[in-house]
Amino acid sequence: MSRHWAGGESGRVAVGHRGTGVPGVWVVAVASSGVGARSWAGGRRPVVRPRRCGMALDNEQIVRQAYEVAEKMDMAAWAAAFTEDGTFTDSSIGVTWKGPAELPTQVENYHRAFPDMHRELFRFYSTGNIVVVQLALQGTHLGPLHLPAGTLPATGRRIDAPCCDVFELVDGRIKRFDCYPEGTIILTQLGVIGNLGAALQQ
Repeated sequence: MSRHWAGGESGRVAVGHRGTGVPGVWVVAVASSGVGARSWAGGRRPVVRPRRCGMALDNEQIVRQAYEVAEKMDMAAWAAAFTEDGTFTDSSIGVTWKGPAELPTQVENYHRAFPDMHRELFRFYSTGNIVVVQLALQGTHLGPLHLPAGTLPATGRRIDAPCCDVFELVDGRIKRFDCYPEGTIILTQLGVIGNLGAALQQ
């Protein structure tokens, strides 16, 4: 455990990392004045373990819960996870939905097209009020998929496409959700983009 001392004559505080392998988990111990650098008041080491990265951890949990309600198709809870003016943008098609009445639209669209839709969450990156998620969209195309240019009938094919989601949170609710699914990969896996080589000039 690495340790450094801080404090004045009335007491000293040793702060160090215990080597738990968990980033952000620190050990804080207090020694009374007059006690040597390797001695502790009462012969014991009083230890306090603060919560790690409180706000970032809370925001990550809020986003995880939003994914859970989307998987369960609880659209009332999905809309309630957003602020009143919250937005959901699917950047692959350039469409934004705003407010409780519109926010379920794309989630319901994908559920009709992929009844077994699953969002496999890989990594979370949190800083301040922003949470970024790396994930994959997985499912079987068994229903109509509505796109801005028209409706794609069921193909029976499976997708497993990378996606990146960016969330902005305010007071524990989602103010902005920007979704960046790999549209070209999804359409390729569905057989819509099937003969790219024939269209390219060598």
